[in-house]
Amino acid sequence: MRIHKVMIFLVLLLSLSHSLRAQESTSPVTPVKQVAVKPPIKKHAVLMLAINYSEGEVNAARTAAKARGEEFIVIPELTPQVLSQAKYEYDQEIMEHRQLDPINMAMINTNDPKKSKVLEEKRAAILNAFSKAHPDSSHANNDINIRNEIRLKLAELQKKGVAVDSLVISSHDGGGNFFGTFGQTSKYEIANLTDPFPALKDTLKSVYMLGLVHDSL
Repeated sequence: MRIHKVMIFLVLLLSLSHSLRAQESTSPVTPVKQVAVKPPIKKHAVLMLAINYSEGEVNAARTAAKARGEEFIVIPELTPQVLSQAKYEYDQEIMEHRQLDPINMAMINTNDPKKSKVLEEKRAAILNAFSKAHPDSSHANNDINIRNEIRLKLAELQKKGVAVDSLVISSHDGGGNFFGTFGQTSKYEIANLTDPFPALKDTLKSVYMLGLVHDSL
């Protein structure tokens, strides 16, 4: 009798085991959510957007970064071609505002034909001197895609584990639009960089603006 009861118990146990296995095979499997792992921070950096290039401002930011023991990164990269374009744009701006503007104003305000002729000859001489100083103007007005360069650099820094602590923007400003020698971007585009690069929101502590800026992020 006892043997009979044991046999019945074993049959029931096997039946229950088969039933549980059948349920496991038919039950939907809940996928495990993959949590993105942030790369460890290996270095800290000051990132400068030299949209309107100024050698003095770049040197000042580089010195400050060095004093803090941080890496200094400039966008765009200061290649010989980029520096040549920056010099051309700077010299052109100086010529137009400091040399040509006073002559143009004087020409508007005079009715003396002789004086007008002298001013016109002076204007032509300035333009001729500028052309001789910059015989190769093929790089003039060659805007760099600063928006794309910012994203590429941030992606590179993220992979290397470099945290951006400070952002320096050198540019002209018009209502939150930053522009200059090397293209343009805006405060909204910069703020939106925290979407593809969330680490930027965690590490960025300060934003400095240099040049003709009248707005803030």
